[in-house]
Amino acid sequence: MHLPSSMAIIPSLAAWGKLQIDNSLGAVAGIHQITPEMIASMAQTGIFYHGLSILGGGSILAGVVLGTITVYIVDRKFMQAGAFAMAGGVLTFFGLMHGEAIGINQTPMVALSYLVVGGVLVACAKLATASEPAVEDAEEDEELGALAAE
Repeated sequence: MHLPSSMAIIPSLAAWGKLQIDNSLGAVAGIHQITPEMIASMAQTGIFYHGLSILGGGSILAGVVLGTITVYIVDRKFMQAGAFAMAGGVLTFFGLMHGEAIGINQTPMVALSYLVVGGVLVACAKLATASEPAVEDAEEDEELGALAAE
């Protein structure tokens, strides 16, 4: 499995894990409302329900954004990766990703984290040397040309 597809599936796995916990609590104990005390109790036993809830909120959109950021990082297109990270921050701020409901300032720390990552990626784009990939691409083009001629 490739790294980008692995990153893209993580939010969906978190949403699935949260759904399994919710369904188990509902079926076995008849609990349909999770309280903060229950979340704290689960955290003490190694079940990070709150983290699953945040990561799994808006899992389809979050998976697309995380996967795209990863693809652009792997391809050394840091400016595009930074743009997607910042877009992820905006989407998260409005609750479209990593939130239980749509609204303003749903998960501010996650939104801020996306913006910080976006800033770091833009800085990487500004500081990255342009000569290294060009040399590698030229060598690959020569090798492909030689193979095609044979």
